[in-house]
Amino acid sequence: KGGREVEPMDATFQDLETEIVDLLRRECGIRAPVDRDTRLVEDLGLDSGGFLTLALAVENRFRLVLEEDPERPPATLGELVDLVQARLASP
Repeated sequence: KGGREVEPMDATFQDLETEIVDLLRRECGIRAPVDRDTRLVEDLGLDSGGFLTLALAVENRFRLVLEEDPERPPATLGELVDLVQARLASP
């Protein structure tokens, strides 16, 4: 529901960024301007619950498992998009 389908083969960084920003707005209630360098915790105020909500929304939206390092989760929107792009590219 909502959003257009992004096929793994044509998922450009910009497509993924747009989709993930949409998830941030819809699932986490983020209204602030967001770009590649926006820090998820420091700039957007995501706590562990907010980060988990975002991670689950991303996994469900793109039908993948992020498998991020729990000791070093993505710090910025750009790092999250890079992680999603890498997971979509791997078989």
